[in-house]
Amino acid sequence: MKNLLLLLICLVQLLNVSAQVGVSKRVTATKKPTSLITKASNPTVINDLLVDENKIIWLSTTNGLVRYDIAQKTSKVLNAANSGIGATQLHSMAKRGKPDNTLDIGTYDDGLVILNPTTNTFARFNSSNSVLPNEVRAVQVDAQNQLWIGTGVGLFKQTTSTAAFEPIALPADLVTAQKNKVWTLLAEQNVVWVSASNVDKEGVLLRYDKAANTFTNLGSPFTDGGGIASVFRDSQKRLWVTNRKGTGVAYLDANNRWQNFADAIKTQRVCQDNSGKIWTASAEGDVRFLENNTWTTPSSSLAQPSGVALRNSSINGVCPFLYISNTLPK
Repeated sequence: MKNLLLLLICLVQLLNVSAQVGVSKRVTATKKPTSLITKASNPTVINDLLVDENKIIWLSTTNGLVRYDIAQKTSKVLNAANSGIGATQLHSMAKRGKPDNTLDIGTYDDGLVILNPTTNTFARFNSSNSVLPNEVRAVQVDAQNQLWIGTGVGLFKQTTSTAAFEPIALPADLVTAQKNKVWTLLAEQNVVWVSASNVDKEGVLLRYDKAANTFTNLGSPFTDGGGIASVFRDSQKRLWVTNRKGTGVAYLDANNRWQNFADAIKTQRVCQDNSGKIWTASAEGDVRFLENNTWTTPSSSLAQPSGVALRNSSINGVCPFLYISNTLPK
């Protein structure tokens, strides 16, 4: 655990950041060294983190893509200035398995970027050369190794890294604030969960049945008009959603009924550690875990459980603020 903590410190130093890791700058700032809390004129935010099958740690940030080789103890920042990645401000990431083996990256303003790890080359798909828009908000790989892409103009699927992008039309009866606005995704074996939302405006959760090519609108558990910011499946098979506007989190029970856990913070993300605790983080840096149906604030970043796994998945499977771990993919 100590070695991985030092690794993340080194990566943060490399990026010249101001301790705004993931969605939680307060977590990393509660424990020194001061390199984690040094102010910078252009602070870097780590938006996503994953560990691939080769034990490479990837960080997508607002200042490029970080690649850290655990075995070789080498790191590199890839950005528009030194590589073909094009974009520098990166959203979420997903890793496809064989035969693709690609790293897929959603960006703020340059569409989808696909890294071929064999050739170390980037392919870029945006409004200038594809049906994808310039902003790709979410990417997820399902059990069939297909890539699902959430954008501000709808939902798309790509069956392989060289296939065409297939648009998936959202229900026609969505209101303007939801229509074709996909904020986040969770792709599972037979279904894809879609947040149709402008996030800070009214949004709903859609259940897309892959085989039937149909959507079910499950509405929203939030009454303040806020949209769904993230979706996560825990080990008890509960489907959690968060509301960035500020009314906490909720999950769907076995009868598809919403169960709410009210919380005043603007929850950006939800995930679970190896002990089974549910954690949330806000865009402002508040981090909490659910214990005995009560939200608890950890005393420091190092109070987080040491067994937190860096899982081989994307935006909602990994919480960047729970990065302290001695568990890596086999």
